[in-house]
Amino acid sequence: MGVTTLMSFAEFERLPDTGEHLELLEGELLQLPPPEKRHVKASHRIYDRARDWRKEYTGGGVGDVYMEMGYLMKGEPPSWLEPDVSVTDPDQPGDKYYQGAPMIAIEIISPSERSGEVQDKIRIYLTNGAKEVWTFYERNRTAYAYTPDGKFRIESAAFHSDLLPGLEIPFEEIFR
Repeated sequence: MGVTTLMSFAEFERLPDTGEHLELLEGELLQLPPPEKRHVKASHRIYDRARDWRKEYTGGGVGDVYMEMGYLMKGEPPSWLEPDVSVTDPDQPGDKYYQGAPMIAIEIISPSERSGEVQDKIRIYLTNGAKEVWTFYERNRTAYAYTPDGKFRIESAAFHSDLLPGLEIPFEEIFR
C-alpha cells in the first residue's frame, strides 16, 4: 500500500510548469493524464454554447464562463481544482485566484478517473459554495447534477440548469 504525502498550496504553487494537468485534492497532488480528443471536444462544445448564451443573457445572478479555470478551495489541507467548464458567481471572490468553488462546476469524466476522486471533487465543490456540480459520462451519454442539499438528478437528454435560464445543450450535440 502506497504512502500519500500531503502538500501545502504554497508548495503546489512552486511546482515547475511542465505542461502536465495538475490538481490538488485535499493536499494530495493529482497528476491527470492528457484528456482524449473526444473529452476536449465535449468540453469545448459545452463551453462555447454557455459562453455564447452568457454574452446574450441580460439577467442577473451569473458570472463568467471559463474552461479549465482553477479555483482555490479553503480547508486544511487545501484543494485546487480545475473543472472542465465552470460558471462563476457574479461576485466570485479572489484577486490572484478565484476563492471557493464556482457557481457551477462541469466535469467530463474520463475512463481513467477513479470514482472516489470524482466523489471527493463533487463534495469539495459543494462544500465550498458550488450551487451545482455536473458530471458527464460519455459512454452512456448520461450526466448527474448534484446540489448542496445532497440531492442529485440524472439527465440523459440535455444539459439545462435553472441557474442558467434558457440555456439547453442536447447531449447529441455535446457527444457527437
